[in-house]
Amino acid sequence: MIKRFIVGCAVLAACGATPREASADWLLTGFIGQLTSVKAKDFASEETFASSRGYGINIASAFPASGGLGFELDWGIYSKLLQDSSEFDNVFASKVMTISPNFFWSPAVPRVRPYLAVGPAFSYKQPLAEADIPEDPVWALGFNVGGGVFIFAGERGGGRFDVRYFRNIGEFYNLQDVAAGGAAYKDLSYIRIFFGGTVVLG
Repeated sequence: MIKRFIVGCAVLAACGATPREASADWLLTGFIGQLTSVKAKDFASEETFASSRGYGINIASAFPASGGLGFELDWGIYSKLLQDSSEFDNVFASKVMTISPNFFWSPAVPRVRPYLAVGPAFSYKQPLAEADIPEDPVWALGFNVGGGVFIFAGERGGGRFDVRYFRNIGEFYNLQDVAAGGAAYKDLSYIRIFFGGTVVLG
């Protein structure tokens, strides 16, 4: 599946043959990301996790009439984010999905377009089959901040490089029983670095 995803990103990046002018078109990106510096607090101390990969989709647009300010929606799934813990190995091994509606700013420049993004991050944690003590699916609220650059290879597409910091604020909670308290792992934080293929919509 990952190989097919890489091929799809490459196809998007190769679209078109003329320089892309700045506009308010929506930019759809499929990406594969490397997750590093993964940390979280358990019941007593901070622990770290092995680096892993994830994939997702991002759609963004900056509006020249608003000084380059726009909107971005970022979705990612990280199937091994909370695995191989430095303290508990795979006792609570979990995968994480994130949804991030962000403010997005990018100057109106053609061909190579840098950008910044910041906003809330909603994280959904589910146990993996490898978990010795699987927990119920739970949610957490946090934020993400970062930036990167679009490089347009043509009128309809190009490539994208992005570096993003994610951090949860507090614990994961079961929304069906919030009064029961938080689940294992709070203050989760990590850095995501991704490369992707971008296609211009519109």
